[in-house]
Amino acid sequence: MSIQKNYQTLPIYKVSINFSLSILYAVLITLAFILTIQHEFVDHAQFQLHAWMLAFLGLSFVLVLGCFKTEIVSRKISFLFVLSLFSLLTAMRIAMLGNYFDVFLTTAIAALVKIAILCDISKKDIYSHGKVQERYIKRLDWQVLMVRLLIGLVLVPHFTEKLFAGPMVRGDDVAAFASMGITQPVFFVILAGLCEFFGSLAVSCGFFTRLSSLCVLIYLMVATYLGGHFDNGFIWAGAGGGWEYPVLWAALLLCFSFFGPGYFSIDQYLCSKYALPKWVLKIMGVK
Repeated sequence: MSIQKNYQTLPIYKVSINFSLSILYAVLITLAFILTIQHEFVDHAQFQLHAWMLAFLGLSFVLVLGCFKTEIVSRKISFLFVLSLFSLLTAMRIAMLGNYFDVFLTTAIAALVKIAILCDISKKDIYSHGKVQERYIKRLDWQVLMVRLLIGLVLVPHFTEKLFAGPMVRGDDVAAFASMGITQPVFFVILAGLCEFFGSLAVSCGFFTRLSSLCVLIYLMVATYLGGHFDNGFIWAGAGGGWEYPVLWAALLLCFSFFGPGYFSIDQYLCSKYALPKWVLKIMGVK
């Protein structure tokens, strides 16, 4: 079995994480957690929805504590950060679907703080490299991460309403699937939600990126076909939505399937830490 040696593409510099912003983020998550518990005391009928919000808020908070210990900008910080953001956005979407405006507003502000932390870290990391060429490469690395985050996290609203917002919200998707002539719509709604959940997580974190991007691409094209968007013309803003947006999304996924996840990804982190077989590296997209 052929083994790929570990490698580093650029030197890594220590960059301190903005402590004040991180504390503010933790406080906002705690506040959202308390508000969710208050809603549970008022309305026990929405226990499932509250439980999922608490679970994702708690996960986001724990991951923030993990980031405090990471005083180095490396591949590791990307997926700690992304997992925390992923969990936060999922909780925010559940709050929106449940009409919990106070929780939604709190988590939305926390999301803005999270983005500010990312921008601060990226700026410090870029300017910690003295050579112009290294700065140029680091800018591209962060740009790739931003685009990959958008591609992956845009799936969050889709899987949330199918998996975590309760049977009433899921019922709209079940009805839509049934109207397309799909047998056993409940099963396929849940299956679609699972595909979107794992696809969103894998693409945004850069995990088995080549394979996961290709899988999400196939899923997207099937959903676009079943939804009749190819029959509605090109313009997405037209009646019923054309195929403009799905094809744009598919093209971006295809780029990551061809060219890999970029520097800040789980794939590159694993590649730098372990000697992996060539076939695994090809699936990841790092070779």
